Amino acid sequence: MEGMAEAVDQLLGDISQFLQHQYANMSELQKADPGGVAFRPLEELFKYDQISAMQQYQLYALSIAKRRAIAEIESSFAKNLRACYHTIQPISRLPTEVLSLIFEFATSPTSEETCLYFAPTLARVSKRWRNIAQHTPSIWGMIDDRSVDAYLPLSKGSPLRVVFKAHPDPDGVAYSAFMDKVSSTAHRWISLKLESYSIVSPQHFSVTAPRLTALYLDTLGTFRFDYKPGVQLLTTGYSKLRSLHLAGICLPLDPAPLFAGLQTLHLERIRFRSSQFPGQLLARAISASSELRDFSLAHIITYGAISQENREALKSPIDLSLLQTLRFTIVDSHIVCAILGSIAVPTTLQLSVDFFPILGENACTLFPKTNDTGKFHLSNLSLARSLKFSAHSGGWRMEAWDEGGATKLLDLQCTTRGIDSLARFIQAFGCHIPSPPIHSLYISGFSAVMETDEFADFLAQFPNLSRLTLHRCSSAFVNVLSTTLTPSRRYCPFLTHLRIEECHDVREEALLRMLVSRVRGHLGRTHPIRVLDIVQCEGLRHPKYLRKSRLYVKKLNHKFTDVVSTR
Repeated sequence: MEGMAEAVDQLLGDISQFLQHQYANMSELQKADPGGVAFRPLEELFKYDQISAMQQYQLYALSIAKRRAIAEIESSFAKNLRACYHTIQPISRLPTEVLSLIFEFATSPTSEETCLYFAPTLARVSKRWRNIAQHTPSIWGMIDDRSVDAYLPLSKGSPLRVVFKAHPDPDGVAYSAFMDKVSSTAHRWISLKLESYSIVSPQHFSVTAPRLTALYLDTLGTFRFDYKPGVQLLTTGYSKLRSLHLAGICLPLDPAPLFAGLQTLHLERIRFRSSQFPGQLLARAISASSELRDFSLAHIITYGAISQENREALKSPIDLSLLQTLRFTIVDSHIVCAILGSIAVPTTLQLSVDFFPILGENACTLFPKTNDTGKFHLSNLSLARSLKFSAHSGGWRMEAWDEGGATKLLDLQCTTRGIDSLARFIQAFGCHIPSPPIHSLYISGFSAVMETDEFADFLAQFPNLSRLTLHRCSSAFVNVLSTTLTPSRRYCPFLTHLRIEECHDVREEALLRMLVSRVRGHLGRTHPIRVLDIVQCEGLRHPKYLRKSRLYVKKLNHKFTDVVSTR
């Protein structure tokens, strides 16, 4: 025991002597203990016991040494604990090859913003992850102007997805500098997306990109007139190109290898001379894309006198059986007419047309007529079961859905100062496009478009109707349902669900007369109204106005609240 006591005394003396070399006096020790944590347990002892200054100094120094030792041990323990924690995690036991595959999947091109900067995030997780990330070239394959210097060396020989987004740089200095850096890697490009306010320079496209599958070029805010032959990238055949999006950039429309194998084709903001752009030429161009699934034209305009040749469709329709989406946004009507007349429309096609008629045009000019019947048959409309017409001060819109409303087969929008063009289109609707067997019809704003007898003629084209919605229509339209189409048949004989919304001049007398007429008499196979929805109708504001009407329907839903119109 005496030997142990001597060893402890010797140890304490060594510690005290060591601290004396660092801290000469008590004030120096206090600087080493700014919070007074080591002094606090000794405060009572120093105050009441007779302890010399040297002893106080030694005890204080030992207390500081103890605190530091404890802090050092805790820090070491926490470090070892973190190391053990990461070691026992299942992901830390994965082989390097598996983690590398996970990194590749995590940086796959599902989202441009996510892919661009997700690789550095992976590299910051741990030393092991950083080492794996730096040796997985494919995760550094998406580069833009901010990451090109860091990513390009790490990508090594892996495929590249090159992105450049527009800068407010009128001279195009940033764009040119970026293209100078990446042009030498064109043989590795699989996708190229460039947005710039400057004109695309031909010198940057004097290279070939044999692995390119997606090309997106957008010269922002410009309309291009003619093709300039210096852009070699747009003329050389690329067998792997599947997606092409050009905006503000003109290209030759002859059946070039550029179109072969395309699945997506978007052209925007191009103005052609009419003498150089017959409608058939574009149709022939897309004929090389037998695998085309998505085709879009936006702001395609011609100027100059338009000959009859420009308006005609091809004699032999193009078979685009895989085409799923066809969109026209502010495209000259003769172009739309030529393309629609030149392709065999698939039954599942989703057709969207945003039309701005000029002098002498209406929506009927969009659809070419066949020589035998004088009608144009949209085969995808044969699957339509739900139809919506809506008129407003800025124009009108027609939409069609399939059974169940899962797919919108037609979306025709007409932007015009007046809505009389809708009346002309509806009057010719049955003459130009055979009416499909519609089960649900939504009509909005027709009171300003047509008279009651015109509405009755239009309604007669849908004998299979089971659901009808009248939105912002005249009460006279409701009265049509109580009249007879023939001596033995009423309008819409299979109608069972009627929705009246924001028709403020409708009164219960007219509503009751219509309901009673469809219950009594049973002309032909007329079905009574089973479900009646009254929404936001000023003349039927209170439920008490509908007491008698409730006797003739199975279910009556009445709402006078701020609701949103639904199909």
